[in-house]
Amino acid sequence: ARRLQHNDNEEAEMANRILIVSADQADAAYLRQVRDNYLPSSEIDWAWTLAQGEAKLAGGSVDLVITDCTLPDSRGLQTVERLRTAAPYTPILTLQRDEHDALARAAMECGASGFLVKHHYQHYLLGQTVHHLLRYSQAELDAHAHRKRAEITLDSIGDAVITTTADGTIDYLNAAASVITGWRREDALGRRAWEVLQLLSKGDLQPVKDPPGVGLGQ
Repeated sequence: ARRLQHNDNEEAEMANRILIVSADQADAAYLRQVRDNYLPSSEIDWAWTLAQGEAKLAGGSVDLVITDCTLPDSRGLQTVERLRTAAPYTPILTLQRDEHDALARAAMECGASGFLVKHHYQHYLLGQTVHHLLRYSQAELDAHAHRKRAEITLDSIGDAVITTTADGTIDYLNAAASVITGWRREDALGRRAWEVLQLLSKGDLQPVKDPPGVGLGQ
């Protein structure tokens, strides 16, 4: 589990678990050296195959994944996609052989946070990159936890609550709203509010096409 320890300068030092997924032993030696010199509070775990990586992600808290896209049991974007599915809120760095490799860019479009070029990164820069990603990951996890607590609270009340984006697209409805509208949450998300929430105008009893827009206009 992630925790914060404070040193004498009152700066937070993060104790984190980094999972490296690679069958390249040179990667292991190099990244452990970086850890020893620049990330001493981090724990490194190792997986030689994608299946092992998925099992380790399922078995405990991991704060960062560094993965080769070419593994004994997986190649290319499938590696990133499956790791992202196994740990949707954990940042992923891919190991690439060339900074101009199209796979590096495609992996970022699939959810990777960035990439490292094998054997061409400096120790201190890699340490800084990992440190910043770990801090970003902590912020993302905190935000996710706050959202989940808010959803639990809203689901426990009897009033219907529906929230939308600025253009009227539903991004949340609670349990009471699901009962009243007859829409399951997973089916309603991404739809326009007027499709799910059928309101009639008070004057002529005609359907209101844009309930959020009407509410904001008032």
